[in-house]
Amino acid sequence: MRQYVFGHIDDGAEPLELAVMSTRPSQLAMMDMVAALLEIKAAQREEKSETAGHWTERVAKAADEFELRDVAAAIKRQTNLDIVALEQLAGLVQAKFKALEIKLPISTVRTLVGITPKGKRLPGPAGGAPGWAKTWCFITDCDSFFDLATQEKLSERGFNARYQRNMKP
Repeated sequence: MRQYVFGHIDDGAEPLELAVMSTRPSQLAMMDMVAALLEIKAAQREEKSETAGHWTERVAKAADEFELRDVAAAIKRQTNLDIVALEQLAGLVQAKFKALEIKLPISTVRTLVGITPKGKRLPGPAGGAPGWAKTWCFITDCDSFFDLATQEKLSERGFNARYQRNMKP
């Protein structure tokens, strides 16, 4: 359906833009169309509600500090929670710590559940890539890394030379 309805949008796009499905103009248009469907919106709301309810319950059931830390770490790993849900859960985790007679500032609790001091989501395991690598992809046709944000192309050797310091041994 994407190709039939929106395929014409890809005409004239850069080849490297078309190399990754998620960056194709036709794919972005299709995702916008699907996101606007009422059934999809209702399903997303229901899923977010169930997810938030699940984590709310897990926080409430935490019996001690260590179990609560484990729950907070699990929340941090969740990729389907938006910043609003994370902020709500941070408040619940802080209240639970207080009930366990451990007073923590909200900034500490926000970090525990995956929120940066600037109010954004910490880079996590989503996609398994750290923040600096999220815009890079590998193009097999030319054996090169390509940065989708800057349109820069690097050989494997050049990529490794530039980013080796950021990679774990």
